[in-house]
Amino acid sequence: MFESWKSSLQRKIITIRLKQLSKNTPPPEITADTLWHNIDSVLVIMGMHTAGCPDPVFNRLIERFPEATILALRLPGAPITVTDAVFNDPHLKFSPLEHEDVSMLGTIGTHLRERLTGCHATLAIDLSLTFDPLSAYICQQSGARIKIGFARPEQELVFNYQIAPGAGGVPDDWYSAMARYIG
Repeated sequence: MFESWKSSLQRKIITIRLKQLSKNTPPPEITADTLWHNIDSVLVIMGMHTAGCPDPVFNRLIERFPEATILALRLPGAPITVTDAVFNDPHLKFSPLEHEDVSMLGTIGTHLRERLTGCHATLAIDLSLTFDPLSAYICQQSGARIKIGFARPEQELVFNYQIAPGAGGVPDDWYSAMARYIG
């Protein structure tokens, strides 16, 4: 019960912090000509609201950027929803995020900061189907040139590109739409 309350409070604080940071530093404008150039490191964030099977996104990243390093961060409580084939792929590294990696006040801890700067992500993808302030915040703080997530009003200042796969549908349809967008 206490952990649930603590997590809820942390996400509310991070939402406020994210809004402030996003207003001060909106994502850079990227043109279609330069969008997919020089992608050598990818950060994928699997948040609390990752559902279904995001395999199409991971498979497309591996096909499109075979030389890129792909780090998948799984937030506390986020389900592992990928197949064994994707989970064991040598191109991917799955890493759980610990509760202490982000403080109650929404500051990123040293361990997570080292992982984000060490990854040198040029592309960050948030797989949360609904607004997850923690995954959006990590995406925003990743330093990636390109930030992609699903279209939600709360996230318009976080992502360069928002995928809007249409009303309804199952999560797998949303991940397929994102995979098509990646190319």
